[in-house]
This record gives sequence, structure tokens and C-alpha cells, in this order.
Amino acid sequence: APPLGVCESMCPAEEVEERLRWDDFHPLERRHPGPAHVRLGVKDLAVKKFRRNIEAGDRAPRRLRTRQCLARTVEHLVALLDLRRGEEDVFGEGTGPSAASSSSGAISEADQLEWTHEFLWDRLRGVRTDLTIQRLLASPESIRIHEHCVRYHIVASYELVERKATVANPHGFDPALNREQLMKSLQTLLSIYAHSYAAGEGGDGGICSNEAEFRAYDLLLGLDAFKLTRMPGRVLRSKEVAFAVEAQECLRTGNWSRWFKLLRRATYLQACLLSGHVAGMRQRALRILCSKVFGPSARPFAIGDLSGALCWPERDVRRWAETAEPEAVTEDKAALLLAGHSSPLRECPLDTEEKRCEAISAKKEKQTFSQVIFARTT
Repeated sequence: APPLGVCESMCPAEEVEERLRWDDFHPLERRHPGPAHVRLGVKDLAVKKFRRNIEAGDRAPRRLRTRQCLARTVEHLVALLDLRRGEEDVFGEGTGPSAASSSSGAISEADQLEWTHEFLWDRLRGVRTDLTIQRLLASPESIRIHEHCVRYHIVASYELVERKATVANPHGFDPALNREQLMKSLQTLLSIYAHSYAAGEGGDGGICSNEAEFRAYDLLLGLDAFKLTRMPGRVLRSKEVAFAVEAQECLRTGNWSRWFKLLRRATYLQACLLSGHVAGMRQRALRILCSKVFGPSARPFAIGDLSGALCWPERDVRRWAETAEPEAVTEDKAALLLAGHSSPLRECPLDTEEKRCEAISAKKEKQTFSQVIFARTT
């Protein structure tokens, strides 16, 4: 029989003692205000680290957290995304996100997300490991934990795309590692759904009530007809799955007009997964607009119309055109000589590097990251 954890702390006492000897704690584990701004120390804030090699001692019940404790741990970790400098000196002197940001006394949500990502990436893996060792994957707590993990990695994949690791910033965001954990969390979650459905525990209002949402994320990451054949009928008929299938079909056929309409209709998390295709679909749209379909002579195309059709801010459209081919911009700067095979912009490529998109970011509105991940409305 698998071991069952009895630890009710986010970090087992033995690990806390081991790490105390080496002062091995992340700044987020050292101090931050608790309820009524009560100071919390490392024994309250430390979170169990991920261990790649599991030894016999790691399977002892006293070193494994209970289902309820694991759920509380994930709640705590995600809540860290909403902490801000100024809340009783959360980060401590000399720690925290980018010195440039902290010198002004405030940091952005993206700064906070970047700074906490490595910490959450490790500690969430530790949570999933505890669930696996105890074979608790089919529990309601496990389903919710994996759903939170998937949403977190989707948010990070979009919000941190411009903060990748470089020589100057070696601890920056690694898209490949983030995608790896996204796929592992998602595939485990889908397996739990399938098992629960086979056991008669799924269905509307059951522990698999969010299955359509996450099946659609799986399709947006890569459409496979085999995936559709394995879905329960109620999920296959859902609006989320229908959206994902249509979006992938537009990508396959190059239907840029319909694809951008779907992007405008997408939820924030759906749009995050579509964001990697934005530049490519814009490039395809421009190639078609500059083709012989519109005749040999270049005709003005309103920048406002292009901006709306391609979810592309007008200032960015104008900047691209003026940089690529200034003669393509009309004197009043309101239109581009675009529609037609002789357009001066016909051979001008776009920057295809992945970037954040204003139309996608606006979908988040005033929600905090934790509200997005926990699917809570404002």
C-alpha cells in the first residue's frame, strides 16, 4: 500500500531543520505579513522543495503532506503572485524583483510574476510529487491542484514571453521548461479526468466539472483527431472544445480573418495559448493583401481598419510601415499603400518574435493573477 502523509505543514519539520543549518531559504520563505500583519517566520513560510531522486526516507508519512495541506500550499504559493512591495516590506532589504523597479517603491505584476516563477516552478513540482507518491491523483484536491498548475503555466507562458533568459539575465524565463511542466500537469489532469469518468465520478457538477476547459487547452496546444475520439460526448459538444477545434482549423487553412475574430472572442487563458501565432497570422494577412487578388496597383488601406482586423495597435502598424517602407504611408498617415500586388510593403517582413499583445492583455482586465488561476471573478 502507498504511504499516506501526516504532515500538516507546508514543509516537513525535518526539512526545515536541515535547511536552517545551511540558511537555505528563498526570500519569500523568510518573512511577509500574515493576517493582521503578524510577522511570519521561515517555519511558517517554508515550502517543501522538489526532489528529483526520491529516497526511502522521503516516503515516510511524516515527510509527506496530507491532501488538505497540499491544497493549502498551492493556495499560499499562488497568493504570492499578488504581493507587492510596500506591504510591510514584503521582500526585505536588497531582495525582490529588479532593482530598477524596486527603487521606485513599486513593482509591476509582470516583475512579480518573473521573480516568483522559479520558486513556484520548483515548489509546485514538489506538491505534485507528494500526490504521486501517495497515489492521491484521483482525489478532488488533486484535480483542483493540477487545474491551478495548468492555468499558472499558461499565464506564465504568455506574460513572461518577453523576459526570457539571456546572458545579461541568466535567471530569466525559460519557455521550454515552462512548457514541459505545463504539458506534464495537463496530461496528468486529463488522465485523472478519464479515470474519474470511467469510475462514474465525472459528469456535470462532479469533480470533472471543468474538463471541457482543459480539454480545449490541450487541443489549442496541438490538434489531434485521436484526442477527439477519446472525449466524452458532453465535453466534445462543449463550446470550449468547439472553439479550440475552429481555431486550429483556421491555423491549418490560413484563414487569418476568422482566426483574429476568434482571438477577439477568446477568454484570457485561451488567448494566451493563441498568442504564439499572432505574428505569423499577421504576416499571412499582409501577404494576401499585397497579392494579385487585389489587382496590380497598390491602393490605400486604412490603418484603423488594419489595426482592428489584425488586433494590432495603430501606433505599431504605423511604426512598422514607416520603418520598413516610408513611402507606403500616405501623407495624412491614416492609410497604407497596401492592397495590391505593387504595394511597396509586399516584401517587407514582420518581426515574428513572440511578444505580448495588447488585445490579449486587455482580456485580463482588473483580475489579479491569483483570481485568474483560481478562476475567481472580481
